[in-house]
Amino acid sequence: MQILHAWNGEEAVQMVKDNPNIALVLMDIRMPVMDGYTATGKIKKMRPDLPVIAQTAFAFSEDKEKAMKVGFDNYITKPSPKKMIVDVLEGYLN
Repeated sequence: MQILHAWNGEEAVQMVKDNPNIALVLMDIRMPVMDGYTATGKIKKMRPDLPVIAQTAFAFSEDKEKAMKVGFDNYITKPSPKKMIVDVLEGYLN
């Protein structure tokens, strides 16, 4: 497995565009240049079946609802125990 790291939402969108082998995106909501909501919308237009998981400090139910409406496939709040992250990722990567 190779892990790619984008510093902002715009970079994340470009990485997905340039790398058809990306199997999953773990996306922060608050990022510079382009937020995770906007980036996820663009990614889902390009690759609707690509799993995109929100990882965010926003823990309110309305934040999760908004994330799911824009196309995130799952939602993890920070800080997250390592086991929780691994369990969620394994569910998509197996």
